Amino acid sequence: MRAERYAVIDVETPNCHNDSICSIGIVILEDGFIAKRIHQLINPEVDFDEINISIHGITPADVETEPTFPEAWEALKDVLKGCLLVGHNIRFDLSCIKKALQYYQIESTPIYYIDTMTLSKECIKNLRGYRLNDLCDYFDIELDDHHNALCDSTATAELFLALIDEYDIDIENHITKYDFNSASSPARKSIYTENTKALQELEGVLSGVICDDELNDGEILFIKNWLDRHKELKGNYPYDKIYLKIEDVLEDGIITESERGELFALVYRIINPVEEASNNICITIKDSSICLTGEFECMSRHELSDLLESRGAIIKKGVSKTLDYLFVGDKGSDKWIQGNYGSKIKKAMEFNEKGANIEILKESDVISAILNE
Repeated sequence: MRAERYAVIDVETPNCHNDSICSIGIVILEDGFIAKRIHQLINPEVDFDEINISIHGITPADVETEPTFPEAWEALKDVLKGCLLVGHNIRFDLSCIKKALQYYQIESTPIYYIDTMTLSKECIKNLRGYRLNDLCDYFDIELDDHHNALCDSTATAELFLALIDEYDIDIENHITKYDFNSASSPARKSIYTENTKALQELEGVLSGVICDDELNDGEILFIKNWLDRHKELKGNYPYDKIYLKIEDVLEDGIITESERGELFALVYRIINPVEEASNNICITIKDSSICLTGEFECMSRHELSDLLESRGAIIKKGVSKTLDYLFVGDKGSDKWIQGNYGSKIKKAMEFNEKGANIEILKESDVISAILNE
């Protein structure tokens, strides 16, 4: 591994909204060794959910006198400066940081990161699971206090070093850019209807319970209880889909590993519709109907539309069941109602549930396919 400086991070959240942080762990790697460890409790200035407390053990009393996020970030940003960030399923951690930054109106420069979950899946085939604890067992890495932010970031640092040491990994091919200032969900500043806000909360619930790539019995029951308390959402996607699946899973009172896996896959598809649909891409531009959503990094939406039309595409303003492709800009949009996706993606997902075949593709895959066509 090259002599570079990495910051391995992990955050814990106080509630299912995942737009605030109550703890952050940072491990600095220099020249292949752990050079520094930081564990900072943070007063999130929001209510805690019992399910979150049961996971990480942090209570409101624990953070009452701790610095708020802006105070903590002022010190931590200097620690992270110049580092390549590393984390396990790190996009969850970065999303939480991003929402906190935007809530407090703090500007930050883009960062670059590596995800050890993605690395592990590429390097190690046919593991039963790729959760942090699964991989720690595989590499015999100590993980005494799982969901303590410093413990998890330390274990992730050791996992990263083990992967680098064991496998021939070209780091440059696994670095991804992340912009904290790009559009995000309104988080705690919502102006939407009660149903829309409840669906946003549901997204937070689902993101939170699978953030560690695991879905245990307690988390399944927590989702079920949340759904039971929000039956006014009946008739909305994805409420109905999840409710029916959990009813089926719990019908006989026994949760099998197969049922757990199917439920996890469903939740993952709902939370990550673009990522899930972006594998093994083969795009046909000519004579295909294409809709664009979000803001694009490579060019404006208008410029991309013109480029696609010059290649023979039929550009559509909206999503219908006969649409071939929905291309999603990497910058997102401040109008997206579901945090990491908006109404067009939601509508495409609903049509696909009813038998349509709309491919939802992210910008980087789209541009690569267009250039190679």
